[in-house]
Amino acid sequence: MAETKSSVSDLFSEAPLSEPLKTYKDNIEALDAVAIMSLETALTKEEKWAKVGGEIIQVARDLRRSREESKSKIDQLEGDKTITAQAKESLEPLRECIHKIEDLLKDCQSMAQSYLQIYNSYRRQRKIIMPMLFVYLVTIWWDAFIIDTMRKIIRLHPNSISDYEKMMRLIRLTKWNVNGEALWDYLIECKVRKLSSKQKAVLRCFKQDWEIDLKVSGVPLDKVIEIRARRNIWVHNKGVINQQYIDMVGGDTSHKRGRVAKITYKYLVESEATLTKLAVYIHKIAHEKYYMERIL
Repeated sequence: MAETKSSVSDLFSEAPLSEPLKTYKDNIEALDAVAIMSLETALTKEEKWAKVGGEIIQVARDLRRSREESKSKIDQLEGDKTITAQAKESLEPLRECIHKIEDLLKDCQSMAQSYLQIYNSYRRQRKIIMPMLFVYLVTIWWDAFIIDTMRKIIRLHPNSISDYEKMMRLIRLTKWNVNGEALWDYLIECKVRKLSSKQKAVLRCFKQDWEIDLKVSGVPLDKVIEIRARRNIWVHNKGVINQQYIDMVGGDTSHKRGRVAKITYKYLVESEATLTKLAVYIHKIAHEKYYMERIL
């Protein structure tokens, strides 16, 4: 993420840095920092143990070569008919040396297996880090920024939602005071949660109720839908593509059911840029239409 951090950070300058965009920006910066530290640590450890493992393998090769040379020397001397019995007895230390080499080779093999396990564990960690960061990215975008934006607009301008009159009638029937009452807060929260459970309902609300057309943002909405769909299968299905993912993304996807939708470093960076660009666009329009009006 370090390669694109500056370009993503630049996007935030296109809109006033107020809530909830400010919190989203803080979360993105924290995510970038965690990504860099985690990946660099895992990669450094991986390289370290790969180097140690390589050194052990080299030692084993040297021991095998020494063993073969010693065996060859013994065979050569024993095959020499002119060698004296006393000379043959002098080969015993060489045979003992071969036995020690055999023991050392066994130790090397055991050590190599141990280091290989450590090396593979860091490789697995590096692969697991990607999906973890991706899930967190989508969470802070959808479950935090999008929902908080909806909540803020409704609180500042409750009459901006299509069923405002229905909510008002309910409040009048219960004889509650609209301003500052718990029932009003509860109804707003119900409205937000109901909308957030369905992606299409959110898009429709932003466009119809608040005149924030996400299609004008320049961000492909099918890309956003795919990102959320991939997040869902990583949370609920270990990244394996299922029918629900295919239904969300559509029939044009190249991914097939049963395969793992991988989260690569490149995909993570691109997803961060896509979601951030859309977040900045939404916040900019919301600030101009609703937040500024409240301030004035």
